Amino acid sequence: MRLNLLVEGQSEEAFVRHVLAGHLRDHGLEPGVRLLTTRRSRGGVSTYSRIRKDLQRWFREEPDHDCRFTSLIDAYGLPGDFPNQEALRAIRDPYARVRALEDAFSADLQESRFLPYLQLHEFEALLLSDPKAFARMYPQAIKAIKSLERVRKHAGCPERINLDAPPSRRIRLVLPGYSKVVAAAQIAQAIGLQQMREACPHFDEWVTRLEGLPSAPR
Repeated sequence: MRLNLLVEGQSEEAFVRHVLAGHLRDHGLEPGVRLLTTRRSRGGVSTYSRIRKDLQRWFREEPDHDCRFTSLIDAYGLPGDFPNQEALRAIRDPYARVRALEDAFSADLQESRFLPYLQLHEFEALLLSDPKAFARMYPQAIKAIKSLERVRKHAGCPERINLDAPPSRRIRLVLPGYSKVVAAAQIAQAIGLQQMREACPHFDEWVTRLEGLPSAPR
């Protein structure tokens, strides 16, 4: 079964290609990945209407029933025109809220082959599954890495890091030289998919759903 992933940026694209794709192939899936398009460049979220157009175009290009689609887009900083976003802000539990946002995403697109996924709260939450892995790219920044370990421990779960200081901001605060595009995939490889799944339950739920796709009814 072919699985097409629409991703937010270049680091997410690299993550899919170098970390997630091999695992998906082991479960009978052939992954394809595309960057979300914007007016000026490829990658990044500008408006929900752009996300919708990109997905609908892909649905038309690959109409086969045995093809599935999913997304890898940050829940933090969603565009204002995302469906039902304002109404769902009243939900205080972040896991309940992100699942409600995904349901709204799916309901708006009305495509049975689409399995929506929003990363809670940012892609960098996966990297904070094990802050020690940052030493692979920043071997001289031991003090900064230890401070990230404290952030991770205090949050209890990296997916809960958000609000005034989301994961990416936490990282850049102590590692000013951090470049998501350059470093993220290598750090993710050092951590490994299993550890990220153990630390990030919403991410694990998504991967588990993808693993079950080959047995989906046709």
